[in-house]
Amino acid sequence: MFIFCPILSFAALEVDMPARSPARKSRKPMVAALIAAPAFLFTACGGRAERPAVGTPAPPPAPTVAIEPHMTAQGALVEVEATGFTPSSTVEIGIGPPASEYEVIRTVQTDAKGRVMMTLQVPQWAERDRPYVVVVADTDDQPRAVSDALVLEGDAVVLRVDGRFTDEGVECRALRSDNGTLYTLGGTDLSAYRTGDRVTITGTVPDASICMQGVTLAVREITRR
Repeated sequence: MFIFCPILSFAALEVDMPARSPARKSRKPMVAALIAAPAFLFTACGGRAERPAVGTPAPPPAPTVAIEPHMTAQGALVEVEATGFTPSSTVEIGIGPPASEYEVIRTVQTDAKGRVMMTLQVPQWAERDRPYVVVVADTDDQPRAVSDALVLEGDAVVLRVDGRFTDEGVECRALRSDNGTLYTLGGTDLSAYRTGDRVTITGTVPDASICMQGVTLAVREITRR
């Protein structure tokens, strides 16, 4: 059987080739026949054509988290952007020393693309002149993404906020900034301002506050817009 099949196959190929073609043209049928011969022989002898392997889908990209700025101070705000998590899932955001345990600051939902964009306040317990990282992780700690180092330095930063007074405050007057962050205000008399008034506020984040909501600002200056 193994001898009979090749003989028949080559005989068939030889019959199909033109007998009196010019030398230049006669090479093409011969080359085509030689190329087709292995597959023809294999099939004629009862073999099965080998199917191309199906590629394995590439794994999804690993989660990442980026922060801005990298140099900041106690109580200051840090912009956090995380990507690569399960869409519409719950993740925890925390701060801690590199390669160590971290304290969960917020629990939030990812969007339909598995992203988180938010503003995080540096906790008062964070020590100056020491590096920290922002960690974003699923509630079972996997997957996890760790930011570059965040270093605290100097005194508390002065913030300038544009926003509108709201009725969200419980212990203190509240202001919702134009980018959606909730601030609670202290340090000055705000009785002249009503809910809905648009203002620009300059202030610092105090070490302690009774407001217990959002980001607390000790107001230094306030102007109407």
